[in-house]
Amino acid sequence: MQNNNVISDNLYPLRYICIILFFYCFLALAIEDSPKFLRACINNDDSTVTLSWKPPNDICGSFTKYAIFGSKNNGPFELLDNIFDLSIIEYPHKLVDQNTTWKYYIATHTLCNRVNSAISDTLAIDLAYPIDIQIDSVSYDLNTQDIIAGWKQNPSIDTKNYEIFNFISGNGDSIGSTISTNYIVSKHPASRFPTAIATIDSCKLSSLISKTHRVVYIQPSIDTCLNQISLNWNLYQGWGSIDSQTLFVSKNHQPFTRGISLGSTSKSLVYNDFVLGDTVEFYIRSYFGDITSSSNKTKLETRKLTIPDYLYLNYVTVNNNTVELKWSGSKLGDTKSFNIYKSENNNTLTFLKSEIKQINVAEYYHIDTKTSVNENIYHYKIEATNKCDEPTLSTETSESLLLKLKPQSLHNTYLGWENGTNGYELQKQVQHSTWNTISKDPDGFYNSDFSDSSGCFRIKALESTNSYTTSATSISNVVCILDSLQVYVTTALNPYTSNNRFVITGKGINHSKSTYQIFNRWGELMILNNTNSPWYGKYKDQHVTAGVYIYIINLYGLNGEKQTEKGIINVLK
Repeated sequence: MQNNNVISDNLYPLRYICIILFFYCFLALAIEDSPKFLRACINNDDSTVTLSWKPPNDICGSFTKYAIFGSKNNGPFELLDNIFDLSIIEYPHKLVDQNTTWKYYIATHTLCNRVNSAISDTLAIDLAYPIDIQIDSVSYDLNTQDIIAGWKQNPSIDTKNYEIFNFISGNGDSIGSTISTNYIVSKHPASRFPTAIATIDSCKLSSLISKTHRVVYIQPSIDTCLNQISLNWNLYQGWGSIDSQTLFVSKNHQPFTRGISLGSTSKSLVYNDFVLGDTVEFYIRSYFGDITSSSNKTKLETRKLTIPDYLYLNYVTVNNNTVELKWSGSKLGDTKSFNIYKSENNNTLTFLKSEIKQINVAEYYHIDTKTSVNENIYHYKIEATNKCDEPTLSTETSESLLLKLKPQSLHNTYLGWENGTNGYELQKQVQHSTWNTISKDPDGFYNSDFSDSSGCFRIKALESTNSYTTSATSISNVVCILDSLQVYVTTALNPYTSNNRFVITGKGINHSKSTYQIFNRWGELMILNNTNSPWYGKYKDQHVTAGVYIYIINLYGLNGEKQTEKGIINVLK
């Protein structure tokens, strides 16, 4: 027991010492917790200095006020104001003369000992502008294609943020601010512009605006015919000089690989390491020391030129004294033109002319006027060419039909239809009437005797069903067999009976050219008519008297004959 009391008595002074030390440590902490003076910023427009501070921690609730002290032109510090609202952290000091210099400090009354005050550091008006810095690079993000500007941290102690400017108009329009050292200038790959930055401090003082930088923008174009891609781009702007450039290439969605090293001044390139059908993507990377900038990525999905699904010569037909062609095709989008080839009587086909392919047109026609359809057979072929003037597809060779009737019928077989002919028709026309089919034959008409025939004839070929379009027909030339000139004349008429007119009949008469004249016995001309117009025994709308009248007929035959007939007509009553 005695020993325990001794120990307890010995510990009491120790506890007391610890309490005293704790109190002084607490008091020391309270004394060291001074207000933190942040800035003294002047507004040059109204000569007001704004003082800002961070208040100390009021550990024991002993603060009663802030006291603001100022020194003018390095003179003694004087009390400017007391602030009893401890929530206030800014104080405006209006300068009477802006050409004076001031320093400030803040005192906090009172500390936990209820006697001492905490005093801030002394701070002068902030007139120091941030250090001027430059953009490192403006570059496309290869994943997002956002345009991003980047720079190093401004070494100025008082750096609040960075302002970014768009100089496309030349005025330097602000597009945003950031506390980071990079900024997304644009989220639209084609929206690129000269970009600059400035550093802003806590007093809103700004460094000088940096030099403008502009990213590289690459644009491609393809010449399918030459199998080459032309790349054009602007040089990177802002570094002053470029060390080098490199083209990066991705083919068919594979990773990008370093393609071609380029000179520092290169702004174009012809690329041909691809085949039509490849998907090719490019970007340019520019280098300046250890800084790089990537251009936009540009993609070309190349394709082979489309070949028509089919090209078909529907028909070759004689139309009066010309030859008409019709052809058709599908998937003609890459077709530039159609070449027409022609030969005469199985000679070598030679180029006749070219027809330009029309938009949204699938059927084409051509009329060949340089023909002698009654003497020759004409062969034709159509060839499609693509945009590169390369032949892509040709039709079969088709030929016109040539009909001959003397001494016997003969015509050629129609060639060129996919599945041949479905027969032939022999057609006849009399005195410019409609064409009538007088005979049909699956193989055609050969060696028939037309020596006693008259009229105009032609052959019509019928196409068998094809795989492409509606079946067509082809017509031959027209051959006319005309009678030799034969004439029969009325020698008497009675105006009051059924035999009341003078008529000229016969065969092979070309009535459009042949005429007749009627004279009375004294040689007076009474009538002049074409031979197909009757005379009813009248003169000046009155019946002539009975008697003898003279006729003279000037005849022209359909085969070119010419003759004159003379005689008398007896008019009876």
